[in-house]
Amino acid sequence: MATTQGAAGAAPAATINVPCRGAGGGAAGLVGAVDQANASPGPDTINLAGGCSYVLTAADNPGNGLPVVTGQVSIRGNGATIRRSSPSPFRIFDVGPGANVNLEPSLRAGEPVGGHLVQGHVDGVGTIAEVTEDGFARRVRIEASDEILRYVVATGSIAVDGVSLTVAGLDAGSFTVSLIPETLARTNLGAARPGSIVNLEVDVLAKYVEKALASRKAGPGS
Repeated sequence: MATTQGAAGAAPAATINVPCRGAGGGAAGLVGAVDQANASPGPDTINLAGGCSYVLTAADNPGNGLPVVTGQVSIRGNGATIRRSSPSPFRIFDVGPGANVNLEPSLRAGEPVGGHLVQGHVDGVGTIAEVTEDGFARRVRIEASDEILRYVVATGSIAVDGVSLTVAGLDAGSFTVSLIPETLARTNLGAARPGSIVNLEVDVLAKYVEKALASRKAGPGS
């Protein structure tokens, strides 16, 4: 039997953007964002400014530069850096009992590739529209723009929040992925709920093919 979790019965999911500087930005803004996400009942996402460096100069609480993570919080780095600049030793963050954090290490050359080639870029964002329990798996339908969907094909590959996944279904305005228990346990997709915003990266090979065909159609010198 399949059970569906729709947007109406789900706890609200919020996306908190933290600018690099200015009001609500920088290290102080990041501290406030973690506090806000901890207080929210939904699986919230904190988006850092691409390429920004958030410098923690003092501990927010004994031993940690950021508030202890106590809820369902995803922090999307987007190439940003969180670092400590203080003579006083303290950790960047801590994860409290019952909370989870997912860290994805970079793949080194020569190691096995367990999926398609993921570069870590963000081509666009999608919104989780529906989550359905399907036996041991969980099907997640994600709404995306035409600019993303033009590169998505059934049984092809797409990266959702940096996780290489197979497209299990495709229709107008959305695509579906099927998450197996290993994916649910080892990535932050296990906390995905309707309304959550996810980063999407299409298969780079599709973009190469598109450009090659366009150049061929345009002729020499294009």
